[in-house]
Amino acid sequence: RRIAQLTGELGFDRERILGWGLSQAVLSAWWSYEDEGHGWESAIAVAEIFVGLIT
Repeated sequence: RRIAQLTGELGFDRERILGWGLSQAVLSAWWSYEDEGHGWESAIAVAEIFVGLIT
């Protein structure tokens, strides 16, 4: 539902928004790993959700 709201409001296609979400989740995981060495697992779980929505 939120993806549909973003596509409608921003005018971007669904794949672009999902790709953006995926890249942000991976970046967040990397920053967590780099800064603290832990806590990145939840960001990877979010990235996996985005992968599931893309395919």
